[in-house]
Formats: sequence, C-alpha cells, structure tokens
Amino acid sequence: MVRKAFTLVELLVVIGIIGILMALLIPAIQSSREAARNGQCKNNLKQISLAAHQFHGVNRKFPPGYLGPVSHNVRTTDIQWISNFVFLLPYLESTATMNSLDVPIKLLPVSKAWWLNEVNWEPASTEIPVFICPSQPRFSGNSIIALSTLYWARRPTLSALVDNHKLGPSNYAGNAGYLGVMGIPEIDSRQGVLFKRSKIRLADLQRGSSNTLLYGEVTNVEIKHTWIASGSMPTFLGTGNRHWFQYGSFHPGKFNCAFADGRVEALDSKMKSEEFIQLSERLKK
Repeated sequence: MVRKAFTLVELLVVIGIIGILMALLIPAIQSSREAARNGQCKNNLKQISLAAHQFHGVNRKFPPGYLGPVSHNVRTTDIQWISNFVFLLPYLESTATMNSLDVPIKLLPVSKAWWLNEVNWEPASTEIPVFICPSQPRFSGNSIIALSTLYWARRPTLSALVDNHKLGPSNYAGNAGYLGVMGIPEIDSRQGVLFKRSKIRLADLQRGSSNTLLYGEVTNVEIKHTWIASGSMPTFLGTGNRHWFQYGSFHPGKFNCAFADGRVEALDSKMKSEEFIQLSERLKK
C-alpha cells in the first residue's frame, strides 16, 4: 500500500532539521551583513581621509579641527563653532550643502555661531551618507549636541531648534590628541592633528603619518555628534564603552580609524588607553 502523507514522526524530524539549518544560517547571515556594514564604514573613513588630504594639497595644511574660542580661557558657544567636516564638503561631493551654508570658514576674524543664522539650519540638517556608519543605530536620545572637543551645549533655544531640525549626524571625529591645545604645556605637548583652530601640515607629524591617527569612529548614544559642529575629539578617556566622549563603535569588539597616511585600520575596542593616546600624538617626546 502506497502512503499518501508523512507520519507525525517524519514531520517532526523535518521541522527539527529545518530549525537546525535556520540556527546555523541566521548567525552567518548576520555576520555577512555586519561585514558589509563594516566595509562601508571603512570606505567612509577612507573617503573622509582622502578629502582631508585633498584639502591639504590645496591649502598646504589640514583643516582646523573646529573653529572654537580663540582664547583658551573662554567657555562660550557664541563663535563659529563649525567642524573640520564643513571644510571637507567640497571634496565629498557635497558642494551644494556647502554653498547653502552662510558661515565664514576662516580662522580669523572670529564670527558669530552658525546656528544664529536661520539660513544654516536647513543645510545643517542634511544627512550626508559618508558621515554615517551603517552599524550605528539611529540617534534617539535628547536634544543635546556635542559642539566640539571639550564643550557641549543644552541651551533651551538651541535645544528647541535641534528638535525641530534634526541635525545631520556624524559617526566620525578628527583626532585632537590627548586634550587638544589648551595653553598648558603638559597637555599641548600631546596634541593631535585636528584640534581648535589648528593648521597642521603633514610635515608637522613628527611620529610619521603612518603612526598618527587622523579620524576615528564615535557613537551617538547619550549625545549626538553632528557633522557641522562636532568634528574632533580628545583621546585621554580612551575607547570602547560607547560614550559620546570616547572613540568606539557598534562593530563587535573593534572600531575603525583612519591614519594620516590614508590607510584605514580596525583597532581593538579594549586596547589600553595609553596605547591609543600615543597613536593620537603628533609630537615626539
């Protein structure tokens, strides 16, 4: 007699086999997707570092890390406060966004903060793909934005504007060194490449371009980094815990960095802080 259907035992066996195959395939698919996202992230950093080198080729120096206060003793948000990424827009196929901004991009004279001009809010809200790591979850926190290497702001008027405009995010930041430049010799001797109103040349990298960080990944968890305002970060707090003030990522166990020679490399999220800081310093001791 010919059977016309599976027995219950056979059906359960087939379901069990399918379940095992799914359990094996899903991690492989997730791993493959993360590999693709990580590859895109590295490509983003490559494009950003190449743009910085193109800027250097034209201007004989890297762009300033950010246009913060001229004086080291002033804590204010009432100056340009634009990041080095703004200087790179023409080299990242974002000339239209650059042309829509009404912000002086010169070291001197100092001019008013970018957000005081209503014209700037629409272009500043542009999401530019090269500044976004695909592994990074979309920011869902409050309206605090990171302004620069050492400052952040939560002024009521500014916060309301941020809520209304949803500023374009950045998952990358320039290397300011230990604490940038603060007018304190012990700190300034550990400066990086992209700090407040910096004008560093390739020739100024005493440790060599292959041994000096240029950009690295940052996360938007507690505070949102934006391409228009928060273009550089210090390294003194190390890496790895996904805080806004540390370098890190959502890639498993690593974060990507671009070095001043143009190469992109994944660093261990648990690397010792002092090792990371040494990679960020441009001066020999």
